[in-house]
Amino acid sequence: MPSFHVCMTLVFLFNLGLSSFISEAAPTYLYHYCTNTSTYTQNSTYQTNLGVLLSSLTANATRENGFYNTTVGQNPPNIVYGLFLCRGDVTPDVCQDCVATASREIVQGCTKENVIITWYDECMLRYSDQSIFSTLADFPRIAKLDSENISEPERFNPFLETTLYDLANEVVNDRTTGKNFAAKEANVTRIQKLYTLAQCTPDLTVADCSKCLTTAIPKIPNCCSGRKGGRLLLPSCNFRYEVYPFYNLKVTPPTPTPREVYDGSCWKTIHSITFPLRLFLYIMSIYYILCVADENNNSQGVQLLDFRGGRLADDYSNEIFQGEQQVKSQDFPLIRLDLIYVATKHFSDENKLGEGGFGPVYKHHIYMTLPRYRVYEIHSNANPGSHHSSQSSQEIESEVYRV
Repeated sequence: MPSFHVCMTLVFLFNLGLSSFISEAAPTYLYHYCTNTSTYTQNSTYQTNLGVLLSSLTANATRENGFYNTTVGQNPPNIVYGLFLCRGDVTPDVCQDCVATASREIVQGCTKENVIITWYDECMLRYSDQSIFSTLADFPRIAKLDSENISEPERFNPFLETTLYDLANEVVNDRTTGKNFAAKEANVTRIQKLYTLAQCTPDLTVADCSKCLTTAIPKIPNCCSGRKGGRLLLPSCNFRYEVYPFYNLKVTPPTPTPREVYDGSCWKTIHSITFPLRLFLYIMSIYYILCVADENNNSQGVQLLDFRGGRLADDYSNEIFQGEQQVKSQDFPLIRLDLIYVATKHFSDENKLGEGGFGPVYKHHIYMTLPRYRVYEIHSNANPGSHHSSQSSQEIESEVYRV
C-alpha cells in the first residue's frame, strides 16, 4: 500500500508542473502598427523619456481595472504619452506580464518610431508624441480571422451582428467594474453557442465608447464574413467572437428560446483541452489508483452479521454459513443486519405478526438498492442478540420473501 508520502509527492508534482506551465506561458502576440509619421534620434531626450514611460506602464500594470495612462516629459517634442489596456477578464499578474512583454518588444517592432501601437491577446499598449488620452481613435482597424468557415454564413452573420450590438450596449453600461468590458453568450442553435467579448478604453466617454464599437460592428461583412471566429482591433476598442469559450469569466448562460434563430447544420466543436487540465487528470488518476482505490480495497465497508458467533463479516456476496464453510446462495441475497433493524423497528412488538415454527414473525416494507427486491416479511427465531439456533442465519434468509 503506498504511503502517505507517495500520495503527497504526486500532489506536489502536479502543483509544480502547473506552476511551471503558468509561469512559462507567454502573452500571445497579435499585431503591431507603425504610423511612419515621425521618428526620434538615438540617445535623444525623447528616447530617454520613452524608456521611463514604458517602465512606468509596467510598474502600474497590476491595477484592478487593467488600465493606466501617463505622460513623461515637459516640453514638446520630447513629451511621450502612453497607455495600456488589459483584457477585462485577465488577472493583474497576467496583465503585468503582458505589459512588460509589450514594453520590451514594442520598440523593436518599429525602429525609432514616435507613434506605435501593439496588440496582444491579453493587452494593448500604445505611445505617441501627441496626446492620446480621452480621445476616440478608430484607426487603424486590424482584423484577425479564424481559418475555418461557418456553415450558412448568410444566416449566421446577421445573428452575429445582432449579438454584438447587444454586447456593445452592455459595454457602454458597464459602470461597476470601471473596465468598459463585457462578455456574452448567445444560443445560435440548441446545440451551438456563440461567445463574444468587447471592450473600450475606460478614459472614453459613453458616447465615444458606443461610437467606437457601433462603427466597427458593421465592418464584419468585409472582414470576418463566414468565419467561425474573428476579432477587430482598434486603438480605442476591440471585439472578438468564437464558437467556443475563450474568456475567463463566468457568464450567465442565455435563456433558451423556443425558436432557433439559426438552424444550420450541426457543428462538431472541438473544445481544446489545455495542458494544465490534461496534467491534472493524469496526476489525479494516478493518485486515485495508488491512494484512494487501494485504501478502499482494504476497508471493511458495510459489515454483515454472522449469526453463528455474533461477529461481523466484511462480505457483500450472497452466502449462507454451513458449519465451517460458506455456501453461495443461488436464490436470495444476504440482507444487511442494519436494514433488518430498520425494517422491523428493532424487532418491536408493533411489527410482530405472531409466532412461527422457529419463533416470532415480523413484517415491514423496506426498499433495497438491489434491483427487483423488496422485503415485506421477515421471520426470526429470536432477536439478533441471541444465539438459540445454529440455523439462525439460514432461517432469516430463507424467509425473506422476494417480489
